[in-house]
Amino acid sequence: MKKREDSTLDLQAAVQEQILPAVSGLKDVQERLRAFQESLPALPDRGEEEMDAVTELRSILGCVLLDSIGPAIRDLLTAAACVAKIQEPDER
Repeated sequence: MKKREDSTLDLQAAVQEQILPAVSGLKDVQERLRAFQESLPALPDRGEEEMDAVTELRSILGCVLLDSIGPAIRDLLTAAACVAKIQEPDER
């Protein structure tokens, strides 16, 4: 059992030292990108063929926020929660 306890402690340390700071960094990036996206001037949509650079940039930022950064934060927090659950004693 000692080896399993050591492994759990290693995982907990990794969460504290690596995952949680990474999540914090991703949240900072998320906020900066969101603020940048919101600072872009709103221009009327002229259709995909004539999409101007501002509208395209706004769209790309939205996709990055929704499809990449948001899920990465969620998945890392889920992984951290799984490690925390391993630490909990069995409730039998």
